[in-house]
Amino acid sequence: MPPPRERASPRRTPSRWRARRPRRLAIALVLCALAALSPRASAAVDDASADDDPQVRGSIAIELSTRDAVAARRDTYTYAHASMPKDGAHYIARFEPKADMAIVHHMLLFGCERGVASTLRTRSGGMFSAPGPAATSVEPRGAMCADSNVEPFIFGWGKNAPDLVLPKDVGFRVGAEGGGFESLVLEVHYLEAQARSPRTGPRTTASAW
Repeated sequence: MPPPRERASPRRTPSRWRARRPRRLAIALVLCALAALSPRASAAVDDASADDDPQVRGSIAIELSTRDAVAARRDTYTYAHASMPKDGAHYIARFEPKADMAIVHHMLLFGCERGVASTLRTRSGGMFSAPGPAATSVEPRGAMCADSNVEPFIFGWGKNAPDLVLPKDVGFRVGAEGGGFESLVLEVHYLEAQARSPRTGPRTTASAW
């Protein structure tokens, strides 16, 4: 009985190799492209996380402060104000108070939709002053904003409270063109007279979202 004949393995023809070569080349190119894109993807994630920081590039730092020595008498209220950006809507999401409870009793920050009241000025006498002679009598508080009927209170500080950071995607809208507050008004209350000249007030950052 003749021995079985070995079946010859099929030879790869040049045409079949040429047909598979483009597929392998395409796979190699896809792998190379994915490898090249990996660092860029991680960088994009890093950039997105930076947007959560209130002090991102393009933000506008707003500092309102009063000179402590302006409190020449006990129970003094003084004010500072700032106009908001006019290039669209911005949002304030962080407040950094620069104050010491040994000097300042409290601070209040208001938003004005139509600018600041023209009668805003330093005054003496308030919650801790009793009625008396004209030199020491309680002076009326007066209006904060040009439209005295609307004076939104947006931030308060006292007792060495820490920074205030609002939740993500939450903020106070400012900017004349964006329908937000046109101005911010800071009220600082000095319970005791001050002879020093440092400045007190909050620092905020307005960011365009």
